[in-house]
Amino acid sequence: MQEDWDNLLIVDAARPEYTKKYVKGHMENSDFDTVEMPASYSGGFMQKVFNKKENHDTVYVTANPHSGTTLDLKSFHAVWNLLDTHWDKELETVPPEAVVQKAKEAREKFPDKRLVVHFMQPHYPFLGPTGKDIAAGIGTELGGADSPHPWNEQMWGNKIPRHKLLKAYEENHEIVLESADKLVGYLKGKTVMTADHANLIGERGFPIPMRMYGHIIDFPHPNLTRVPWIEISGERRDTVSEPPINMEKMDSETVEHRLEALGYK
Repeated sequence: MQEDWDNLLIVDAARPEYTKKYVKGHMENSDFDTVEMPASYSGGFMQKVFNKKENHDTVYVTANPHSGTTLDLKSFHAVWNLLDTHWDKELETVPPEAVVQKAKEAREKFPDKRLVVHFMQPHYPFLGPTGKDIAAGIGTELGGADSPHPWNEQMWGNKIPRHKLLKAYEENHEIVLESADKLVGYLKGKTVMTADHANLIGERGFPIPMRMYGHIIDFPHPNLTRVPWIEISGERRDTVSEPPINMEKMDSETVEHRLEALGYK
């Protein structure tokens, strides 16, 4: 939060190599790097980056369910949580285009605030064609409440071909980064795109050297905390710090359902 930006776009569970591939092909006027994040999952990221800080010059638009359980709402001037109003029941997630629309509305409503926008992809469920093929192959609907979580299934030996799983994951990168890139074109100021954490895709764990997939709470693997960092320059704007707007926490039952659908329960 102390870095120099006007807009911070966060994608969820993104790998640097897949992100760099998209950036190289589509975002010529940007600078790509990687940084180390302090946590291996979204809840830990929020605790260490957002909480107990006065980000009162900043508005947070989020599709991440941990914002309903972990986030200190008073850390921001305003928090727009999309988990209730923009949850897609068929996909079992908040689609990136909904996040883009609300981010645009937040920019218009709060022109003198910094903006943090937290997308839910490339985190599972997979929204691209390969992901839908995987879901069909294991006999469930994409992202349905009874669907096996593909990263967990892969770690414990399920017969989802690894190359198909990685292709579905890469497609999710492309889907969310395309949406984020369109949002960059709308926003004014300097924009940074990054991720709250990354995702393991078969790296060996420690001390037990089994292959690991997904992201594990408080698991200190360097490939979970090394994330992309993309800077896009723009004409800077003035910001003003003001006290937080009164906000209510989401219903706990709704939050629990969202967490379960995304594989956290």
